[in-house]
Amino acid sequence: MKQPHSILIVEDEAVIALDLKLELQDMGYRVLGPARTGEQALALAAQEPPDLVLMDIRIQGPLDGVETAARLGRSGEPPVIFLTSHSDDETVARAAQTAPYGFLTKPFQSRELRAAIEVALSRAALERAQRESDRWFACTLHAVRDGVLVLNPDATLRFLNPAAEVLTGWSADEALGRPLQEVVGFADEAGAPAALESLREGRAVQVRHARPLRRRDAAEVAVDESAAPVVSDDGRRMGAVLVLRDATERLQRQAQLDAERQQLQAVQAQRDAQAQLLSRASHEMRTPLNAVMGFAQLLRTLPGNEGESAQRYIGFIEEAGQQLLALVEDLLDLQQGNALSLVLCPLALTDCVQAALAPLTAQALARRMTLHVGVDPALRVHADAARLQKVLCNLVDNAIKYGHEGGHLWLQAQQLQAQVRITVADDGEGIAPEHQARLFQPFSRAGREHSAIPGAGLGLPTARSLVQAMGGTLELLSVPGQGTVVKVELASA
Repeated sequence: MKQPHSILIVEDEAVIALDLKLELQDMGYRVLGPARTGEQALALAAQEPPDLVLMDIRIQGPLDGVETAARLGRSGEPPVIFLTSHSDDETVARAAQTAPYGFLTKPFQSRELRAAIEVALSRAALERAQRESDRWFACTLHAVRDGVLVLNPDATLRFLNPAAEVLTGWSADEALGRPLQEVVGFADEAGAPAALESLREGRAVQVRHARPLRRRDAAEVAVDESAAPVVSDDGRRMGAVLVLRDATERLQRQAQLDAERQQLQAVQAQRDAQAQLLSRASHEMRTPLNAVMGFAQLLRTLPGNEGESAQRYIGFIEEAGQQLLALVEDLLDLQQGNALSLVLCPLALTDCVQAALAPLTAQALARRMTLHVGVDPALRVHADAARLQKVLCNLVDNAIKYGHEGGHLWLQAQQLQAQVRITVADDGEGIAPEHQARLFQPFSRAGREHSAIPGAGLGLPTARSLVQAMGGTLELLSVPGQGTVVKVELASA
């Protein structure tokens, strides 16, 4: 249930005070007092703040009604209505300085009193709501990081928040009332602040980026600037709002991004040039290598080369030629990537596994490694036979070269719904975490570039490029001291 409004009576004539109290109670108000002096009124108001004060101007004691009202109203509350028999100009002028909510001359009618009270209470409620709204608005503007400046119609400053103080170098106390251009000046050709244009033309000005704001101390700071007019309900221009945002951090980030973009573009250009060079060199090398291989085979059949030494030397030529030719093929496959010409079709996985292991069996025996193969003959994959064979050959070759001599190597496969997973694992020394991120970069050998183990660092990059070209994935997991596992997943056929 809503409580009735409380009214404090300040009246030193007992009969009038009592009559006024009864009259207010009949109207439904709750009465505080009456107080006979200013001191009593202040004490009662401190004990229970009233919603309104009916104040006689001439009261007992050192404080008259005007002084008492002034002391009560220092906080903006409560509203005061003066009651007096004296309406001379001097008394009215003194009372007006306290901004009263009404002035009733004795004697007055009940309806006049009630009307004055209701008008004062309504006005007080509206002003209280406005003060609260202004307080919310001011607190919000003080909290935002953007500098906010509010202009009067004559382009003088009405308000600026702390962020604007920091940006301009002017305190609010010093800046208020000054022309905007005295506080906000720019060093660029655009000249005047956007708020002046907004105030003059009555339209919003969109963000102007990175304007050089000249601070009070002559230092410059880059800001993003925007402005909008403040227009009343009847279309009258009441002023404008200028918003300044410190652009220093944004410009630094932009410069950093530009530098990184240029660096990436330079790296990409270098990679493209390297790829083009590798592609051209690979194509140019393939023809003479094929000639070398052909003539090596021819040498085996020529008269005079039947001896053991001659045949062994020819074998060296063929072996070196095969290694170079394999390197060229890897370079071409790696360079073409997804542009490879593939023949994707259903394949029996065991056929590809056997074809990949055949040329590597002797290498595994030479290192006394035990090979464990577990592939179900029923497993079929959707792939290019030659490319899949090359992937498996590269992975098994790596496992043999980098596994422990006398260790174990596993090649297994399993069905995973619509995928087939092929796993190649060894129990070798594994790969250090700091090298794993570079494993799929061409020519990277995980810190073994200067080891006695042969290789060019193209096996894994080529294998993954081929698997991706066939629509699959290749993942490597390695734990130092335990070994390495490579998982290939391809579509099941």
